[in-house]
Amino acid sequence: MRRRTMKRLTAITAAIFLETLEVSCVANRTFEESQEKAYAQHQQDQRQIVDLRGSTRKLKERIEELESSLQATREQLARTEHEWKEMRDELLRFKIEKEQQPSRRQDRGSGERSPLDIQEENTRLRDRMEEAKRRVKELSQQLQHMLEQF
Repeated sequence: MRRRTMKRLTAITAAIFLETLEVSCVANRTFEESQEKAYAQHQQDQRQIVDLRGSTRKLKERIEELESSLQATREQLARTEHEWKEMRDELLRFKIEKEQQPSRRQDRGSGERSPLDIQEENTRLRDRMEEAKRRVKELSQQLQHMLEQF
């Protein structure tokens, strides 16, 4: 009986030993697979970081381009506004000159200026006024175009 028990005990011990050996191999294989997965994930994360850095750099460049374009547009808008105001003021001066012109003729008396001189002055003033109107219209269109862009 002792022998039988010894054989059983030896068989059970051998089975436990083989089972432990098999579990150890499976555990070792699982550990290696986990290491490979972790390394693959690390490589994928590194690629994603590089891609994100590139995207960030491109976005920063685009932002700089847009800021530069916005600044240039602001400067152009300021110049256009300044020119428009100058033209408006010039038109106002022409209008005032034109309104004061008949009173000047009366003050000077008749005969000092010939009708040809008056006609030339009127033509000159009309030309200046038309040029100022044309420029105001042009500046107004430029302003409208810039405002539409925003």
